Amino acid sequence: MPAAKKPAAASAAVSFSREVAPLLARHCGSCHIAGRKGGFQMVSYAGLMKTGVVQPGAGEASRLVEVILSGDMPRGGGKVSPDEVGVLMRWIDGGAPFDGPDPSLPFDAMARQASAAAAATPPQPTAVKLKPGELSFAADVAPVLLEHCAGCHD
Repeated sequence: MPAAKKPAAASAAVSFSREVAPLLARHCGSCHIAGRKGGFQMVSYAGLMKTGVVQPGAGEASRLVEVILSGDMPRGGGKVSPDEVGVLMRWIDGGAPFDGPDPSLPFDAMARQASAAAAATPPQPTAVKLKPGELSFAADVAPVLLEHCAGCHD
């Protein structure tokens, strides 16, 4: 009997710097990044990996995922959504790679960089193909309104 094939990866690799670091900063930051609650601190990727709570390639076996799924963490009423747990598990299952500039950079700094980069990337307009004779608001109507109406009607 032939060996079963593993299913192909359903999504692209998870980015530590853009997805995981902001998630950890948001949910773990006040206790385990800014502080050392329970004698446990993870300030950076390098620090997180030294703790042993992440087992690269084994998301379900990683203590980080275990304490979240058990409901023990985060404390104080915050919850990690199922989608966020999925991001963590895909990252860990993918080998827990680092894709940032410096593994000793604090999570909160990486989260700020990720937010700034996301805010700096404006949404791209969607191209619409018009049939002959159709009008485009942006190309045909808006210029008329700007020329004749915008002076009085901001």
